[in-house]
Amino acid sequence: MLVFVAVQAPPLQALTGRPAALFLAMELVCLWGGVTAALTGLLRNARIASAPVPVQAVLSGLLGAIIAAPFSSGLDVVLGMSDVLAIPDHLAWDRIATFAAETVHEVQVLALPSLALAPILIAVRQSGLRRAAGPSTQARLDQPLSQTGSADGLLSRLGKGRAQVINMVEAQQHYVLVHTDTGAEMVHYRFGDALAELASQDGLQVHRSFWIARHAIAAVRRDGRRWYVETLDNRRIPVSRPHVESVKKLDLPLS
Repeated sequence: MLVFVAVQAPPLQALTGRPAALFLAMELVCLWGGVTAALTGLLRNARIASAPVPVQAVLSGLLGAIIAAPFSSGLDVVLGMSDVLAIPDHLAWDRIATFAAETVHEVQVLALPSLALAPILIAVRQSGLRRAAGPSTQARLDQPLSQTGSADGLLSRLGKGRAQVINMVEAQQHYVLVHTDTGAEMVHYRFGDALAELASQDGLQVHRSFWIARHAIAAVRRDGRRWYVETLDNRRIPVSRPHVESVKKLDLPLS
């Protein structure tokens, strides 16, 4: 990844030793920050959060390169390696145009390394989610997906001592993140099977990736044509169009 940046970055040709190593390290920080910010922002969208990993990687990789590029161009200016510094101060617009052109070039340079870094960060994030869900989860991740959709199937996957009160179920690709009043746990389970089991519960599906118990909903919000449900733990969950009517029937405060 860094080799590609080094080959493609003309200013680096004038650096050797420690300055070159410092430049590469700072470029990596810019790249890591850009992809991390892109990934964090994109995963707030429920549709992207439930998309396949390659889709998430491409989107976050490209957006990460765009975010990192201005910082990388600014780094060139700070280190005295930018053509902007050769333009007289009174030609402000020429400086801006040159900086913009260098930023566009940086997007092209950082695109491939960013696309390579994105899947790594996604894998690290997923690993962190599994660890945060509790040690008992990992022992069950390799169990086969549910086939029968029996009433106790989802609850039986939760760790010992977990409360039997489910507040929300969130689709995470081949897993579901089950939120209870004692925490959250990742379970290897089909979201469709979980919905079938929860059909008798007092709750509803509000989005292709979310089922929420009625007692966990604090309010219903509307922002133009977009609808949201606000949970008791202050999460705002989007309501997709097919489920708006069901949400309206909840008889909850609307704002």
